Amino acid sequence: MRAIVALGLLRCAGPLLAAAWFCTAVAQGTDDRIQSSASPPVAAPAAVGNPSTPETRRLPAAQQARLRADAINRLLSDGKKIEALLEAQMAIARYPRDAQLRFLHALALAQNRRDTEAEAAFEALTRDFPELAEPHNNLAALYAARGDLDRAQASLQRALQARPDYSLANENLGDVYLRMAIRAYQRASDAKPPAPDASRKLRLARDLVAKIAPGGAARP
Repeated sequence: MRAIVALGLLRCAGPLLAAAWFCTAVAQGTDDRIQSSASPPVAAPAAVGNPSTPETRRLPAAQQARLRADAINRLLSDGKKIEALLEAQMAIARYPRDAQLRFLHALALAQNRRDTEAEAAFEALTRDFPELAEPHNNLAALYAARGDLDRAQASLQRALQARPDYSLANENLGDVYLRMAIRAYQRASDAKPPAPDASRKLRLARDLVAKIAPGGAARP
């Protein structure tokens, strides 16, 4: 999990979290849209480790989807962003209602800097699965990356409505509030006449951002 460029602070839920999150988050759900995601991870034999082999194709659909998710996870973790996106595109074409595969597809789009498409993919996930926190968090990161702090704040609040103890969303919301404070102090400093302490507070807030995210930040 790494930081987003423009904000310098906000973090996305990354590929290594995705499988564990979906198995936990939907384990008690009954909606047929997410039944395959509620299945436990598949301990596949080496012969069926490749999701494209004939042996794998004979497995139940839920297990095939999990193997494809595992393959995408490995590609993302290895930094093979283009290969991960291609695999995710093929996977969601076969399993278009699988929430975990859709999440990984959106994440792969973001890592390939296809932000408009990634936003659309995460937005669709939040509409179809509003009870899941991670899509709201990652959507907030994309909003913040293009400077839309108000929408980022709203998305993070929805993530926390879904899961109040979600530490990453709580941390990201604090980062958004810090950026909002900088924005407000800047406006107060630019006013005629300027607010007396605005410039000092602006410097302190910017110094804090620099200390939290030294050297800039990478994309999710």
